[in-house]
Amino acid sequence: TCPAAEAWAEVFAAGEAVALAPGDGPLAELAAIGTVLAAPVGDGESLVGIIVVAERQGASDHFRSNDLTRLTTVAEQFAPNLRKALLHQRIDFEARHDALTGLPNRASFERLVNAELAAVHVADDAWPVVMLMDLDRFKEVNDTLGHDAGDTVLADFAGRLSSVLRP
Repeated sequence: TCPAAEAWAEVFAAGEAVALAPGDGPLAELAAIGTVLAAPVGDGESLVGIIVVAERQGASDHFRSNDLTRLTTVAEQFAPNLRKALLHQRIDFEARHDALTGLPNRASFERLVNAELAAVHVADDAWPVVMLMDLDRFKEVNDTLGHDAGDTVLADFAGRLSSVLRP
């Protein structure tokens, strides 16, 4: 969990926009710069984003009483667009990655390899490396323990491999 996300969730527990003064609440560091207006961007069930407007301490212009209402209106108008963009981002990711491991699927892998090979200069000493791996007796895992166990093995293997390789 992300402490900042938890702090924002706490701030927006009621689902309404807020004004934070210096030293207020769980986001005191942000509010330390001055007065902060923040409005949740969501669908009433989940928080998908936040719009934040800050005014530095000692600024000559101060937020007006209806600025929080205006910010809420902007957040409400922005919410469908942000949800749509996040949905497209998720669909694009799912189309290019394996659902189980989160690694690039075959088509994405081939595009990545071809792009790397095209970028290589023959005179350079640095060549990309393609490594093929086989999990010995993986079929036995599926056959004896079931496909759920096989999925767990693959996901664990992909996570371990990803943690030690460059993107």
